[in-house]
Amino acid sequence: MTIYYWCSSCERAFPQDNPESCIYDDCKGKKNSLFKWSDYRKQSPEAPELPEFDVVYRLDYFINEI
Repeated sequence: MTIYYWCSSCERAFPQDNPESCIYDDCKGKKNSLFKWSDYRKQSPEAPELPEFDVVYRLDYFINEI
């Protein structure tokens, strides 16, 4: 089962099993910038169940205590 992650640095999501950093070439996000997509959706319930590749999903703030 593929897990989707959301990067708080570039605000895009991607599928990966255990990423060490954001996969987008123009982003410098490291592991501490990555959150599971399911946790992102808890903060933004209107987000789609599965994110689209290279689409920016904005979030005004992220509560890291989910």
